[in-house]
Amino acid sequence: MTVNKITSRRTSKVMILLIQSILLLQIFVPLASAAGMTTCSDLGGTCDDYNSSQDQSPDHPDWVNGAYDFKLLDTSNIQLNLTWAIHEFDRSALGFDSLDSALAADGLGPNDGAPADLIRNYFDATPAGPGTNTVGVELRKEVNTALESSLESGIGNVSDIDTDYVSSITQGGVTTACSTDPSTDSVYSSEGASENNAFMPPICISSTVVIELTESAFSLNSSSSFDLERTYQGLLVMGAEITTDFSLLTLPGHQGNYSFSPPDYADIMGVDENGTIAGRAGTPGNSAYFAGEWGIDHRNAPVGASDLETPISVVIANRDRPSTSTVSIDNSSKAIDLNIKLDLTDESAATLDFVVEMAYLDESILNEWDISLVSVTDKATLPVITSDGIRLAYHNGLVDLTEFTSQFPVESIADGISSTVGGIEEIEMNEMYWVSDALSDGLSSAGGLNYTHSTGCTETPSPGVELNYCVRGPSAMTEEYPVFLRTTSQPFSMRLIDILKENNGDENIAKFLDVITENDFRSVLNSGLSIETALSSDYLEEIIPDNLPPSELTLEIILPTWVRTIDGQNKITMTHSLDNNSDSEISFAGTNPYDWRNEIKNSDGEVVCTTLQRTCISTSIDFDISEFRINEWTQSVSVDFALDAELSIHRITVPLDRLEQSGTTQVHMEALPSDLIRLGLDIASRMSEPQVIEGPESICNDDQDMEVCDEDLSFSFTEQGLTDFSKNVGEVLTAYIQQIGKELPEQEDSPLTNVDLSGFEIKTAVKGIGAPDLTIGDDEPITLSVEIPMVEFKLDIDGNLGEMIGGEMDSLEVSFFANAMSNQILRPMVDVAEAMGASLSNGLVSGQGVTFPDPEQSELSYTFSGNTSVNEEFEAELSGPISITLPKGITLKDAKSTSGNLEVKEKDGRQVVTYTIPNGEFEDTITFRVEVSWGYILTQFWVYPTIIISLLFLMIRRRRRKKRLKKQRAVVKSSQASKVGIGDSEFSDLQGFHSGGLHGDLEQFKDYSNASKPSTEIGDEFFD
Repeated sequence: MTVNKITSRRTSKVMILLIQSILLLQIFVPLASAAGMTTCSDLGGTCDDYNSSQDQSPDHPDWVNGAYDFKLLDTSNIQLNLTWAIHEFDRSALGFDSLDSALAADGLGPNDGAPADLIRNYFDATPAGPGTNTVGVELRKEVNTALESSLESGIGNVSDIDTDYVSSITQGGVTTACSTDPSTDSVYSSEGASENNAFMPPICISSTVVIELTESAFSLNSSSSFDLERTYQGLLVMGAEITTDFSLLTLPGHQGNYSFSPPDYADIMGVDENGTIAGRAGTPGNSAYFAGEWGIDHRNAPVGASDLETPISVVIANRDRPSTSTVSIDNSSKAIDLNIKLDLTDESAATLDFVVEMAYLDESILNEWDISLVSVTDKATLPVITSDGIRLAYHNGLVDLTEFTSQFPVESIADGISSTVGGIEEIEMNEMYWVSDALSDGLSSAGGLNYTHSTGCTETPSPGVELNYCVRGPSAMTEEYPVFLRTTSQPFSMRLIDILKENNGDENIAKFLDVITENDFRSVLNSGLSIETALSSDYLEEIIPDNLPPSELTLEIILPTWVRTIDGQNKITMTHSLDNNSDSEISFAGTNPYDWRNEIKNSDGEVVCTTLQRTCISTSIDFDISEFRINEWTQSVSVDFALDAELSIHRITVPLDRLEQSGTTQVHMEALPSDLIRLGLDIASRMSEPQVIEGPESICNDDQDMEVCDEDLSFSFTEQGLTDFSKNVGEVLTAYIQQIGKELPEQEDSPLTNVDLSGFEIKTAVKGIGAPDLTIGDDEPITLSVEIPMVEFKLDIDGNLGEMIGGEMDSLEVSFFANAMSNQILRPMVDVAEAMGASLSNGLVSGQGVTFPDPEQSELSYTFSGNTSVNEEFEAELSGPISITLPKGITLKDAKSTSGNLEVKEKDGRQVVTYTIPNGEFEDTITFRVEVSWGYILTQFWVYPTIIISLLFLMIRRRRRKKRLKKQRAVVKSSQASKVGIGDSEFSDLQGFHSGGLHGDLEQFKDYSNASKPSTEIGDEFFD
């Protein structure tokens, strides 16, 4: 109706002239209207005067100051809290096209919009006609449309929008009052406004918009099973910094103040160069954070300008909270644990089980393997991917896990094992696979691709969702539960002997290892020998490829069934760690090791060695004295005897300091059993160059020059070499004794006039050195034997026997042996002679023979002590029986030993006296009597009755001769009566007749050394 009135007035010329005048006045005087905009007054309202100089967007119909507060709720939605302060809006969009003439009259040009005062005055009007939206409704609708257009083109899809009018707007900390009330916005009509400005106060509209984001906004790969929100949170907790890009669309005539706030679990670490970072106060339960801010002014856009698109970017990182902190891993800490199990249970079909335990992978190895969990690497950084991160990538399809298996250098590690450990050319590995659940796969620690968090994770999963990775809580995205790659090898042949050969650096040991067999090595270990060594971690470090992140290696060797460690374990574990690279202790021992703590018995069931003797050496010495002759008539002694001695070695103590130790390698053996010596000889016999044991340079003294001195007593340590050596020793000793015997008479002041030892022989031998069976023990000894075949030793003694019995040897002349024999044979002979003489003088004679001492007197007693130890270091003691087989006719009576070590037996009519030498220090007393049979006396002293009988014969012959001579003298007397005769008294004077040959001297032999031998024929004149 108002419009019709104005039109009717224009028909009046006066009105036309008036209007033309007003229009011309407005051109020259913008504030010509003193009553405000007539367009408002035509509606019955009051507006401030329109002044184009107050329009801050002169070339556009909109003048809007907007405050945009973007709040990233999660990876799916952004909430935008927007407030528009509308100072001017496109009048055509509000339906003001019908007011063009009136607005032109108020001074508005065709590019000017409707100022705020005009919009308020028409707020409830429907300019487009009845039934259409009011200006207030249309303005709100237009704002929604503009927001949707600008947001969807730059950020995402608007899923929800709620718009309404508000009374104020805050921009840059400054709050401006807004109003939709037309009764208070003008300086006219007593409305009381303080400023005559049709654009002020603005009309403010606030909108809350929820924008659905696309996955690409976060620079992440996607799949059908993609859980963007948990993935995004997990990446941030793992230390990722993700750059998110948006575009802000600013309309011409608009000024925007934008802020971007991260989710409650994140923080803004940086913005593009057009923005700034501003701190924000936290809320209860959330710490303070940073937001990005941008200011964009498009009010002075030229006519025809399009919307201003401003790209912005924010760098989003995790916000540390009391319950969840950003993962922080020292890049020098262990990332990978390589667990290698070499199973040698069956050495012909050994297997290799290779398990890679991954805690994390750093950025450098991810770049080297060309693996990324984000699609655009320059828009997101991920310094580390933890085991939880690998599970996150797997369950969200961010990466194909074959990229890990194809890049992991398993073949390089297998080659390192074969060359470093086993010495074989190649180990063929099967395809690697990811372990689903470590415990189900037989591994010792929890983890795996499908591991489910049960503790340390505070997030509540949605129904049907398993927490394979954790984004909230103390265990969020940590390396606490690793993932595992695993592979096994095809069976291959690898012997423990091969490993020892490959890693041995001793040339002498190498010769030994070349010929040793598995059975040999088994027997060596079962002999009680054990080897302990420390293996440097550098040995294992060579297996680890150089390009892996910090890695540790555990090599577990399952030993063959026939070998164990010193503590009885069936495996050896070696480790190379990052923190403590100490040497790995390894050891080898047998499964059934020899134990020296056992009794050794001889063939008679007697205990030779007890369980307390680590060294068990038994001796047996058998003297066979078949004849003992005292030839007093010729002043000689002869002895027929043989010697059979054996030394049996069952076991020998091995002093630790005698074992050749090399650095950290220690060899342990408490006792060396005889079977091990046999085995060593057997192994040495197979060597192409057996070890040679050097003998002494010479068995002679420096001043001796004999042919035997040049004999070489070196021998090879083999069965044949030792056999030959044992025989050679006897021959050399025999030759030595025989040759030295020839030189004895030539020595100065030697009493020896003649020495002939050609009948003397020493035979030596070694027995029991054949190859042992598989059971190593000490039951069968290695025996060293010395034999002296039966030989007659005859000593011709010339000299004063009485002086020699008294100990004076100056007159001694001996044919055969010399001083040693005088001490060993002459002294016992003299003792026996003295005892026998005393017995005869006492008249101790029985029907069996002569016994001494007298049974009424005490037995002969000998007290002696000794120590059988010959080498304390080796705990070697020479104990055992010493047997003397006495000549037939000589026996010991009442023989006793206070220690019970003496035994007397009868064998083949001869008495065998055996004394068993005890172990260690001992003291003993032996008592006995000696009985000499009449038969023995007759055989040894036949010369005495022979002399007596001869004398009796001569006396009878003499008496007969005397009778014959008497008769002859009687005849002569009768014929020569004048001759003097001998009477009975003269004959009795012959009683003093002395015959040295008949009577002799019982106390001493007459010295006939210088007298000529008497004639063998004795004439009658001898008795005259």
